[in-house]
Amino acid sequence: MVYSRLGLNVANEITFGWSSGVSLEANAYTPAGDQRGATVTMTEIGASGLYTGDLSTIETGDLVIVDDGTNNVGWGEYEPTVNLKDDAITASKYDESTAFPLVLVDTGTTKVARTGADSDTLETLSDEIATKTGYKLASDGLDSIAITEPSGVASNFREMVVQLWRRFFGKSTLSKTEIKNYKADGITVTTTQDVTETPTIQTQGEAS
Repeated sequence: MVYSRLGLNVANEITFGWSSGVSLEANAYTPAGDQRGATVTMTEIGASGLYTGDLSTIETGDLVIVDDGTNNVGWGEYEPTVNLKDDAITASKYDESTAFPLVLVDTGTTKVARTGADSDTLETLSDEIATKTGYKLASDGLDSIAITEPSGVASNFREMVVQLWRRFFGKSTLSKTEIKNYKADGITVTTTQDVTETPTIQTQGEAS
């Protein structure tokens, strides 16, 4: 009988038991009868009568036939299985770079949030969240906001703030009929506002 053994460090392995000291080869075939890859030369482990061979293209459900060069001595369906001993997977099996074990007690940087009372892991974080009512902005927190001046009338809050600053600290001109605001180059006009005046009222129109 042919059977397969797929261990943690063994892939696509065909294993067959037969008389010791025999030269054996194995061929795998798809359910449709097409040969799957090349003929595999089986290698005996010591003088145990246990022969193994690897076939990278073999798939579950393939039919494996083993022969001694003259006769077929066994056949069977390839059905890879994994048989692990109890406690076979340990924390040391993880590379702790792309994968970490989830252990009973959290240590270092592998902490995770767990369901339970406040005495559980991440108590400090849960307490901080429970008492937090708002957020504090760092002293330079607004410095990362772009100060690019708009080309026309501001269309969002950021542009409104920049345009307001430019109105009072940038170049602007006032004539009897209009106010003109300029970009930092002092040449490009960004907005224009009509100005009218009566003996009692001065009116500044909407920017355009």
